[in-house]
Amino acid sequence: MSTTKHTISPLVATDLPTLAQFLFASQLPQPTNQFLFTNWPNEAAQIALYTTGMEKSFADPHVEMYKATDATSGEIVATLIVTRSRPQAAVAPPPLVETAATPPAGTASPTGVNPAFHAVLKRMLADVQKRMEGIDHFRKHHFLFGKSREG
Repeated sequence: MSTTKHTISPLVATDLPTLAQFLFASQLPQPTNQFLFTNWPNEAAQIALYTTGMEKSFADPHVEMYKATDATSGEIVATLIVTRSRPQAAVAPPPLVETAATPPAGTASPTGVNPAFHAVLKRMLADVQKRMEGIDHFRKHHFLFGKSREG
């Protein structure tokens, strides 16, 4: 007889602390974050930033958020967060443009984040997003696993 070890269900707002911890743990080995966050590893700044981002994702009707929960313990063991981006009209991607490292006017960096490096990352990501306009795709935000479990 087979038993289900995990259940898959939507993430809910009460899962935010667990999700923020998953994000923090997954981003620690990311080399760029050592430049992005001041006073590395600055757990408080990272958790605050990830929590704010996830709160925005919960409010976005286009974001789909799921969790895999251990059927025995009830612990969240994995999460998947995606957005489906559908083009309004077929458009050729714009050419890649190099940009300056200064942040756009009115753009403040979160507390605990290196403003110059944050500006570079934001400009690079904005260019990638522009290049993806007009292409039907899923954008994976996060696919995270909790502590490994035997069984």
